[in-house]
Amino acid sequence: MTPIQFGHLLTLAGPIISKKNTNYRESIQTKDRLALTLRFLASGDLMVSLSYQFRIGRSTVSRIIRETCEALRDKLYPIVLAKPSSEKWLFKAPPNTGSQYHHYKGGFSIILLACVDADYKFVLVDIGWEGHNSDGGVFIHSVIGQAIECNKINIPNSAALPSTKTVVPFVFVVTRHFPSRTI
Repeated sequence: MTPIQFGHLLTLAGPIISKKNTNYRESIQTKDRLALTLRFLASGDLMVSLSYQFRIGRSTVSRIIRETCEALRDKLYPIVLAKPSSEKWLFKAPPNTGSQYHHYKGGFSIILLACVDADYKFVLVDIGWEGHNSDGGVFIHSVIGQAIECNKINIPNSAALPSTKTVVPFVFVVTRHFPSRTI
């Protein structure tokens, strides 16, 4: 993380995570609270280890991380996951691309290929194919399609799966325009 990025996060979350000094004790500085939390998020260090590194009590480390994460979530959520405006939904072809993004129905589009796991998390994404390409052609030439073809995405063989009923089979849901085949 660059000092500029750190400063930006400090500006966003600082007013929420800063604490006032008391007559008995000087508060932990806001920049140290953010640094501690970012260190925890980046490294996964144990809180007891962070307690020694930052010379702060273990329960204080835990509270600082929780408070700072909540502040970052509250401040970053509207920025990172902002509700799109109607203008954001409209796709405009990049300038000077002619008919590259022009599809057969007369509009503009970009093709997105994505795979999600059983927890609904994206695990593979390929974005940016021009709209005039066919879905099947895009898939065959995409990074995802090539990885599946060369068996480089480590999909387990059905024989390797446990024989319990809790395992969901691997399924790729595609439009009718994709080539039909077994993986």
